[in-house]
Amino acid sequence: MKKKLVTILGANGQVGSECVRQFGKEFTLNSVTAKMLDNYNTKTITNYLKNLRADIIVNCVSLTNLTQCESNTALANDLNSTLPFAIAKCCPGATIVQLSTDYVFNGMKRTPYTEKDSTYPLNYYGLSKSMGELNLQTHTDKYYIVRTSSLFTSKVSFYGKPNFVFSIIKKLKDGETLKFNDTLTMTPTSTTELVRNIGVIMKQEPDYGIYHCTQEGEATWFDYVQQIADTFHLDKNQIFPIKSYPDSFKRPEYTVLDNTKIRGIEGIRIDDWRNAFNWEFSKYYEGL
Repeated sequence: MKKKLVTILGANGQVGSECVRQFGKEFTLNSVTAKMLDNYNTKTITNYLKNLRADIIVNCVSLTNLTQCESNTALANDLNSTLPFAIAKCCPGATIVQLSTDYVFNGMKRTPYTEKDSTYPLNYYGLSKSMGELNLQTHTDKYYIVRTSSLFTSKVSFYGKPNFVFSIIKKLKDGETLKFNDTLTMTPTSTTELVRNIGVIMKQEPDYGIYHCTQEGEATWFDYVQQIADTFHLDKNQIFPIKSYPDSFKRPEYTVLDNTKIRGIEGIRIDDWRNAFNWEFSKYYEGL
């Protein structure tokens, strides 16, 4: 059987580079990086997409930095809102896998959000991602919108940038004092497991639509950083809880997602976030 042709947009980022690592055996890959598309210049992207032939497009391109989204709304719109529209418009025959976020919700609910819950973002990152979802849904029926949360990985992206976990480890080893919010509640999620489950969706071809995909369980950011310290046997006394960050924008208080729908797909695997975290970083326990 001929392998499906899968184009990965954002192939040098955290999620995209993991897609490249995992999908090569079962799919024919076309890995597209920021450099290839002039740092995702809108005109360059559109011209590229017009000539693209793909069975599946996995869009991992996103501006996720909350502060940058607030200060550069035009860039947030281009990458998070307009790009999904351009993909749908220029590639009508392809199935589109669009990565999205728990930040499309306002956090007022105190039980996990389902795919049927209404979106109501509180900041520009969440708004731009919500608009991207709507743009995709309006212009194609062949989509999987995969919402996830607070990704972690033991691997360095193809950009070579250090990730959140390793930056926390370095600061704790350097003796820094850290302050993290103990009210904002989410679910830390393994990039490795997220991408594995996206691969299952691509192979199983369930009904098109929105799917939530995180680990199980929940944590505040204070809980999460304490777990990092526990895992690597670092001093938790350097970590202090705070109630808010000095931001000019709002963050949703509770963004835990309900995984019931995606669990109905054969082959999906979702572990507790602490188990997934310890498995992901098990080979790094020594020497850090």
